Amino acid sequence: MGKKIISLLLSVALCAGIALSAAACEDPSESGNGGTTEQTPGGSQGSGNQGGSQDSGNQGGSQDSGNSDNQGNGGDSENEQGNQVGSQSGNGGNDGSQDSGNQGGSEGEQPEEQKPSDEKPAQKPEEKPEEQKSTDGLEFEYDSETDSYIVAGIGTATDTDIVIPASHEGKPVTAIGNYSFIGCTSLTSITIPDSVTEIGEKTFYGCTALTSVSIGNGVTEIGYQAFYGCKALTSIAIPDSVTEIGKVAFCNCTSLSSVSIGNGVTVIGGEAFEDCTSLTSITIPDSVTKIGNYAFYDCKSLTSINYQGTKEEWKKSRKTYFGKVTPRSKLSARTTC
Repeated sequence: MGKKIISLLLSVALCAGIALSAAACEDPSESGNGGTTEQTPGGSQGSGNQGGSQDSGNQGGSQDSGNSDNQGNGGDSENEQGNQVGSQSGNGGNDGSQDSGNQGGSEGEQPEEQKPSDEKPAQKPEEKPEEQKSTDGLEFEYDSETDSYIVAGIGTATDTDIVIPASHEGKPVTAIGNYSFIGCTSLTSITIPDSVTEIGEKTFYGCTALTSVSIGNGVTEIGYQAFYGCKALTSIAIPDSVTEIGKVAFCNCTSLSSVSIGNGVTVIGGEAFEDCTSLTSITIPDSVTKIGNYAFYDCKSLTSINYQGTKEEWKKSRKTYFGKVTPRSKLSARTTC
């Protein structure tokens, strides 16, 4: 009788242990459901309800072992899931460590700040204005007294825009000789460099197509009849370097309407601007000490004269310097004493 009781107690204890093990292995999310089935590797199915764990005492041995197998398989599945979760967590950790490492590396490799340089940027050399190309073929004459050259004629040049060179064969060009371009009716412009100091007699006499003259700042004298009869010439600027405007220098320049006389001029020769019928105004600087007879004779359009000499000189000049003017001309002057 005692053995039966002991055997019965052992069976009850065993069943209770099995039930507790099954309850411990059961997924909490599935504990309230009645029939979720798990597939074991061996093909057997274990019941997901609580009834499967409550087996009869007669069949408890085989069923218990079967339940143990299912639980073992379930444990393997859970282990595999745990391994997968762990590996994913591990991978996530590695990714995170790599990202953080990369970020840390990018933050650590910041470019160094460039310090301002004390060196001044190189300055570009000043661009010099392009020099006009001098006219080829001009005729020159060597002057042994000044060791320089004089322009003697147009030579074989065919240009209508003449540019006098500042030097010839290594020597300076200092003058334009007498009659050099007389009667050159196709000549339209002339450029004279600063090296030239003298424009000779009748140099451009009768150059009827000449419209533009550029006189360099080295010229001191404009010769007798130098520009006589240049009927197309409309304006002339005489630089401050010029001290004397020769007699009849611009006589009969009928289109000349603008004349600028430099502050260095001391002498205006007789008839210098005679018959300049388009000239409307003129300013004579106070540097002028001598004006020849009829310097502005028959300038019929002349209506404004700015004379900077004395009143006494002005009174004398009205007849001798300007000569005959049209009755409509109203002459006025600003004089300094």
